[in-house]
This record gives sequence, structure tokens and C-alpha cells, in this order.
Amino acid sequence: MSFLNHNVLGKLNFKQKIAIVFFVFICSFFIPFRFFDSILKIAIGGGFISGAYYMRKVTRNMIKNGIKSKAKIVDFYIETEIKRHYRGGSRTRKIDYYFPIVSFADTKGITITQKVDTSVNHLNVKIDDFVNIIYLKNSNDYQVMLDSNLRKFYFSIILFVIGGYFFLIGVLKILGAIVFSL
Repeated sequence: MSFLNHNVLGKLNFKQKIAIVFFVFICSFFIPFRFFDSILKIAIGGGFISGAYYMRKVTRNMIKNGIKSKAKIVDFYIETEIKRHYRGGSRTRKIDYYFPIVSFADTKGITITQKVDTSVNHLNVKIDDFVNIIYLKNSNDYQVMLDSNLRKFYFSIILFVIGGYFFLIGVLKILGAIVFSL
């Protein structure tokens, strides 16, 4: 997904990034342990919230400036991931992700064939099926997104709710520790 490729610390060089990580690591020794898990929850919640915000921003830009079209699925790019069993041991399972490769004509009539960044359930869509897409031309590249409500609305809301939960729990634990320490 394109929102995962966003580099928050992009303007910093490698040494500055290492210095920030080292600084946070050293500062963690001066934080009382009862606050550490709360700060960790706030950081996790903040990460989810910022990811949801960035994803929503990219999606809104695609909806606002993109062009809706129909595309034909010409093939699937299959990405295989092998995961260990959650209980450990030697058992593994293979997971296949199906990314559709679509073909569509842009506003100038040029036929474009490109892989979509979102995986789909290969049982619901087949080769030669038509799907609704939104595409946006960035210089020489096309950014293509399936026109689905899950991607447009619900996924960023789900991320925001999960992040808000972690953030709120962290803040409440810190406030509770401060109130009970008085």
C-alpha cells in the first residue's frame, strides 16, 4: 500500500535518525516504569492515527483529482508470504496475495496496463472481469486505486478507531497515575 511507503523522517540523514533513536532509548531509562507502558500505548496510538490521516489524505486526493474509469483485469501478480504458525514450532503456512493487473484507457485514449497496489480476493474477481478504478497521473506514472468503499472510507476509519483506543488508554493511565500519586 502506498501509504506505508511514506517517510516521516525523510529530511533527516542516517546519522540524525540514529541520534533520535539513541536519544529516545536513553530517555526511556529516566521514565518511571509505570509511565513507560502508557507512553508506548500513546506512541502506538499516534502511529495508527497518523497512518490513518495520511491514508485518508492520499485517498481524498485520488477521489478529488482522479478520474473514474472501468478497467479490465488482464492478469494477477501473486505475492507469496510464508508465515510461521502463531504457536511457534516448525509449522508454516503459505499465504498468497493477488494484486490485479488492470488495463484501461486514459483520457487521451492511451491504453495503460498497471498493477493495482491493493490485493483482492481472487475468488470474487477473475481475469477479463471489469472493475471500477480511480486513476491519477503523476508525471509519467499512474497511481491506480480500486473504487471500493473499503479503501475509500472504512479502512482509514478502522485505523483511526484502533489508534484512538490505544492513545486514549495511554492518556488515561498517565492521568490516573498522576492523580493517585498526589
